[in-house]
Amino acid sequence: MNRARIRRWYREALTIRRFEEGLIDLFRNGWITGTMHLSIGQEIAPVILADHLNERDVVCASHRGHAALLALTQAYQELLRELLGLDGLVTQGKGGSQHLCVPGRYYSNGILGGMVPVAAGIAQGFKHQASGNIAVVFLGDGALGQGVVYETFNLASLLELQLLFLVEDNGVSQSTPITQHLSGSIFARFAAFGIPVQEVRHDEFEHLDDSLAAAVASLRRGRGPHAIIVQTKRLCGHSVNSIDSAPRDLSDDPLLALEKLLCWRDVDDCRQAAAERVKAYFSSVGPHLETGKK
Repeated sequence: MNRARIRRWYREALTIRRFEEGLIDLFRNGWITGTMHLSIGQEIAPVILADHLNERDVVCASHRGHAALLALTQAYQELLRELLGLDGLVTQGKGGSQHLCVPGRYYSNGILGGMVPVAAGIAQGFKHQASGNIAVVFLGDGALGQGVVYETFNLASLLELQLLFLVEDNGVSQSTPITQHLSGSIFARFAAFGIPVQEVRHDEFEHLDDSLAAAVASLRRGRGPHAIIVQTKRLCGHSVNSIDSAPRDLSDDPLLALEKLLCWRDVDDCRQAAAERVKAYFSSVGPHLETGKK
């Protein structure tokens, strides 16, 4: 594997991790209200995916979408201001963590499975335009209980849409293990609609990279849809309100697995770079926190 790419993946995933940890501190001190669903433990798939997308591709995400937004758009400053109720993203501080928008690039909402048909509509538009652009939709295993998801699988397959379903299977729906809420297998659900599907662990970095590259290339040639199931691990509670409710099994942390592929100097440099970036983002809103202005 290319050392420069591994280094970049690690640096970007670590920056997202440190940024979200900073958001936890703001929440605990009362500066962020409502709730947030963090991507801690699930950063790597969005980071690798971003390598294969262009500026005209569109990503739709679920309520747990910070990592996808940040990996795709680098909108750290805008997201931070949005969560603080400032003039951040399109909703000008009124949308919160779940309802985020970067026009033409990224969309999310808090409805379970709600962005799946939206992504299909975007992909249908790309097909009519013959643009070669693709749509990607992130969904979790919990969304597979929603009827509209299967309606979308059906239409996407029938219409051969340029749509990538990227399932982040973290093994638990809020607090219910997948074994207690999902019969059969996720793989079989895509296969039933004739959608090519692959399964890969989040720490099988080369396999994940190759799978995403192949799926995106196929979609650009008009051969779609495709699905990739990423077996991942949520290293925090369901939401920031239950942030400490899940034990952090660091043995399954993809960042630690990436560290093992790098020399100590690379790891140290990446840690320093991530810390400096995150410090700069949070320092920029310091005056608002100090004065109490939101």
